[in-house]
Amino acid sequence: MRNCEPEVSAAATPTPAATLTPAGERWRARLVAYGMVLMLGVCAVFTLEPWPLTSLRLFSQIRTDRQTQVQLVVVEAEGTRRVIDFGDNAFVSDSAQRRLPEIASLPVAEQRSAVEDVLKVAGVDPTTVDAVAVSRTVRRLDADGGPATVLSSRDVVTVELP
Repeated sequence: MRNCEPEVSAAATPTPAATLTPAGERWRARLVAYGMVLMLGVCAVFTLEPWPLTSLRLFSQIRTDRQTQVQLVVVEAEGTRRVIDFGDNAFVSDSAQRRLPEIASLPVAEQRSAVEDVLKVAGVDPTTVDAVAVSRTVRRLDADGGPATVLSSRDVVTVELP
């Protein structure tokens, strides 16, 4: 009768020096755990969302009955105002929403450049616009899904375009 056990060569067996000791295993586990915590911390502090750590904001925002939204509003020569619609492109809308609050803290030349960039992405020709306002609107959401009520709206900054 033949032996059914697989043959093990001497080269395939681990040597005692190659095996990890319990202290070595603990060290490796700590290194992995601390590395993961550090990586998550860096992503949270710098608002980075690399894969597979995307959508951190999805689970970290507080849900209340109030909604604050920053919008780009075109102010035309006759004083009429219209909110820029970014369409169904969620990526453009989200990136513009993150960029708009920063515009107020930029120098005037950079404000113009940033506003022109956002207008181009939204499909609006910057040469046809006199001024653009970054407006902050606070709404109260209806618990039953009805229309939201505007509580306040103010212009954070108005950028005159040449």
